[in-house]
Amino acid sequence: MLKSFIKISLLLAGVPLLACACGKDEGNGVRDEYISVYLSKDAEEPVTELSVPCAGGEFDLYVKSDIGFTTFWQDDKTTPWVSVKSVDADGDWSVIRLDVSPISSKCYYTRRTGTLTLNAPERYFGTFITLHQGLAARLSSDFSWLKYGSADPFDTSREQQFQKWTGTSQKWESTAYTEDGVQACYGKYGWFYIGDTKGTKADIITPYVNGLQKDSLLMVSFKAVAYTSEDGTPDLGKLRFEVLGGGVIMDYAEEGRTYMDIDLNNFSVEDPANVAKTMWNVKTCAYNVFLIATEKSPFTGDTQICLTTPDGNGKPNRVALDGIYIRKYTINEKVQDEDVFKANGGSGLDRITAGLPGEESDKTETL
Repeated sequence: MLKSFIKISLLLAGVPLLACACGKDEGNGVRDEYISVYLSKDAEEPVTELSVPCAGGEFDLYVKSDIGFTTFWQDDKTTPWVSVKSVDADGDWSVIRLDVSPISSKCYYTRRTGTLTLNAPERYFGTFITLHQGLAARLSSDFSWLKYGSADPFDTSREQQFQKWTGTSQKWESTAYTEDGVQACYGKYGWFYIGDTKGTKADIITPYVNGLQKDSLLMVSFKAVAYTSEDGTPDLGKLRFEVLGGGVIMDYAEEGRTYMDIDLNNFSVEDPANVAKTMWNVKTCAYNVFLIATEKSPFTGDTQICLTTPDGNGKPNRVALDGIYIRKYTINEKVQDEDVFKANGGSGLDRITAGLPGEESDKTETL
């Protein structure tokens, strides 16, 4: 029985799933044996591919077969992310219960794939089911190429202003809002921040990305947290998310809105010695924003994401940023990924994987 808290999307085969003969063949070239896998007992078509939720969990597959079989899982990870918990008889059916690991405890959604084999080795006969988890990335940046000074937000001695960034071929942009032409955008060790103690308006704009014009749905994930001064005084904590050049925010698709304002959490300074780690608590700093291409505003080759901290009117407005990803996903009859917009409850804080146990950050190195 499918667990109530798990939904899985599936790619239905265009033809019935026939077991793959792996070696010997009968004299007439046709095998009488069969192993067919279904999502439920009521399903009309067997499945060949499944897209499982990013948060993981247990779910069941239902098998019709006229021969005995064993199960085997294979992927390219050091630790397998799917295991077969049990195989039980249920009348004329066999029920395979799978245990799927969460894709990440750090709010990464990089797509991974593995294969479940149902095999009758003594008959040289088997069936293969492909499982996917996560989304394909159009843009990925964990900013590991930023290696300036310290990851400590209070150590500004060797941080680097935007114009002097090196180490990547990605063409990020930042706007200068002051007469001196200098952007208030500063690279740290593995992350960066926009804004300053004077409240200067600042932004970061993603590179142009090939292929977005082919997409209809995108999920933009990033980590953002507002600064807190060493004496405990919080910065402004405002961030505007905006899509430029085509596409609208899914939550406001009917009105065609291209921006949303976010009230950020400020990081804690209760443990000053470990603030470089605790500031990236994914429960309070990880965000997912969902975009859709509409008839009036489709995605184009000019589509970019702009993150802006507004003018602080003299008050500090620093925002730390990391892990900016643009991922595509598809919801249709032929190719289905998890409906992450629904799973997250719309745009905002990450509600899919942020509650899972795990370390907040490992970016504590210093040059």
